[in-house]
Amino acid sequence: MKNTVTILLVVLALVAAYLILANPSKSIQADDNKINDTINKTDNSDGSVEPDVFAEGLLASSDVFIIQDLRDVNSDVIRKNIQQCGIDFAGSTGLVGKNITIFALEGSECTTLDGVVDLNSCLNKINAATNPIINIKQGNQSKFYKTKLEVGISEGYAPNSCNINIKLPEPTPQPEPVPTSQPNNQTNSS
Repeated sequence: MKNTVTILLVVLALVAAYLILANPSKSIQADDNKINDTINKTDNSDGSVEPDVFAEGLLASSDVFIIQDLRDVNSDVIRKNIQQCGIDFAGSTGLVGKNITIFALEGSECTTLDGVVDLNSCLNKINAATNPIINIKQGNQSKFYKTKLEVGISEGYAPNSCNINIKLPEPTPQPEPVPTSQPNNQTNSS
């Protein structure tokens, strides 16, 4: 659980930092409904969940999809930022040991580590996935879903802002065993 909380805090801090850097004129206001919603974490009308719900699934999964959605991106800066965000996520220490599949969606094509394929081929794999998905696209908002993190990227992206770090809890020290004395059953017969 401490791992989940740490991931949650890191991701929230990165999203908040990104939103502040991307939109310095907008203030961030707390949503009282979300703060008070500690019982039902999936009560959001759009299906979004609290970040720790996504983090728990991410921790439990051995596979992760990272999608760089470049469709309808007209800005070269945003395009580069989406690609950099995907690279940054893939290099995250929190994803070490996981099988990462990267999809770059553009026009009617999809680029993977295996080469360029038809877009529908990738979309079929993505839509059938049960593992966590990190979907990076143009926008100014990020949202968590049970098995998906949507990351909105704009021109104000700060390199290395897209990452997931897991800080494992310190092991609880075990008390040293107390030696017990054994009674000496030897008798001296002289």
